[in-house]
Amino acid sequence: MRLKRFREPAHLRDVSAGGAFLYAGLTPSVGTDVQIHFTVPVVGREVQVSCEGKVVRVESDAMGDKSGIAIEFSQLHLGSW
Repeated sequence: MRLKRFREPAHLRDVSAGGAFLYAGLTPSVGTDVQIHFTVPVVGREVQVSCEGKVVRVESDAMGDKSGIAIEFSQLHLGSW
């Protein structure tokens, strides 16, 4: 099985320790393994967050041409820049 690897900018709507919901210009299948990376401002610096998980729900065309994608995290990593 060949893995597809690519980067896609996204708009992060909600995030918690258990998962996230974002909007992006792609429509992955439920069950797809994903990695997402983003930064969070914390007291004058940015914390880098890297997460791995699975797509658990997809809402086609949820925000114009962007799909809504719900991800359940299996791993969460924090670091600072």
